[in-house]
Amino acid sequence: MLSDAENLINVSATEIWDQWSNTNSAFTRRIAETIEIKNKLQLHLHKVQQEMFDVEKTLELLNKAIEDKLQPMRVAHTRLQARTARPHLEKCRDEAQHRLVKEVCDLQETMETLRSKIATAEGTHQTLLGVRAGLEADLRNKSTTLFIDRDQCMGLRRGYPVTAAIKA
Repeated sequence: MLSDAENLINVSATEIWDQWSNTNSAFTRRIAETIEIKNKLQLHLHKVQQEMFDVEKTLELLNKAIEDKLQPMRVAHTRLQARTARPHLEKCRDEAQHRLVKEVCDLQETMETLRSKIATAEGTHQTLLGVRAGLEADLRNKSTTLFIDRDQCMGLRRGYPVTAAIKA
């Protein structure tokens, strides 16, 4: 009977030790996976921030391009209005008139294209802001997970004398 009890205690101690080791291995794997995912998220966040910077630069350049087109547009409109305000015989549709009308149309098309590109870039920027916010939230979650798993849980497990309890 005593040998059966000792055998049962030894089997139980072995099972406890195996479970302890399996749990530690699972924690170690999970911590490694979490660190890997966190590193990937940080890399992705860096790429998103770089892309946001590029989009902001593009927006600045597009706005500058529109500003640069405003003065020529005003000049072309003024010249066209001055030509259309001419009296009777001087008011004709000659080659200069056609070129002015074409210049105004070209400038308007260019400005509309630039405005369209600005709208697209602003939409992209808003999308990137949302992606960045999501990545930052994921990174906070991964940091919290690492703190709990690595520092709190594994810290408690290191402090618990499982070998002494099993051998006693």
